[in-house]
Amino acid sequence: MLNPISLKACLVSASALFIFSQTAQATLTSYTSDGKDLVYSSISNVTWTKDANLLGSMIATHGYDYVVNAIINVTPTVTSLPSSSYAPTGNYTLSQDDFIDGYVSWYGAVAFVNYLNSIQYGGSSRWQLPAAMVLESSNCVPDIGSSVCGYDAIFQGNGAAAGNELAELYFHELSGQSRQFINGMLYPGTGMPQTNTFDNEEYNPAFATSTEVATNGNLNYYFDTRNGMQLSYLKGGADLYYAWAITPGFITAVPEPGSLGMLMAGLGMIRLIQRRKGR
Repeated sequence: MLNPISLKACLVSASALFIFSQTAQATLTSYTSDGKDLVYSSISNVTWTKDANLLGSMIATHGYDYVVNAIINVTPTVTSLPSSSYAPTGNYTLSQDDFIDGYVSWYGAVAFVNYLNSIQYGGSSRWQLPAAMVLESSNCVPDIGSSVCGYDAIFQGNGAAAGNELAELYFHELSGQSRQFINGMLYPGTGMPQTNTFDNEEYNPAFATSTEVATNGNLNYYFDTRNGMQLSYLKGGADLYYAWAITPGFITAVPEPGSLGMLMAGLGMIRLIQRRKGR
């Protein structure tokens, strides 16, 4: 008979085997935690909400005033880099003007992920906006006609360091291609590749990141899924961005019935091995 310590070790091992079995065969793995649909990215080692416009869906279900007022109650003030246009002291007072249906200002996006943490959406209290590559130090080539460096994830990202989750998703996991000039000719981007893995990812090309532009507090970085480029723009304006949230790793949750069966089968095999060794 297994003692409590051995049983605990087996449970941990079996759980790890279960999670590995769910992620080893695909870079994107759909799963449910606490009744919420989520998608795990093995490249970035983060979990995305399945709904890329979760805020818009919440508003459609519960009503604008209910959802937006709840967000503002959790985060009445957003702290950021000082901004001459929006927050001279670095403290921005949130209002309903930061939310238009599913669209948000950058400040509204920050507040939205705080709200997800307050309700422990999907069983996690570690929701955040995706991070961005700091373009000024990337050594990438600026797009023609723009002073801002675009992002081509062929030479950056791929999970080597934390951040760049939107670009890694777009390029490495969904096989999107960026707009680029080659030998003087413009090759348009593919746009966000459409799959059944996510919902509502195709409707807005601009997804906010958590990364502010250090040299200009009026700006933040965002990922343009229409052209496959990482750019910067104003933090203000409620019609600018979607807020697509991530949380680190794979949310630990009680397995669903089918998954529980796999877990128990694994435990049975471990126990059988233990018995054979004891003979």
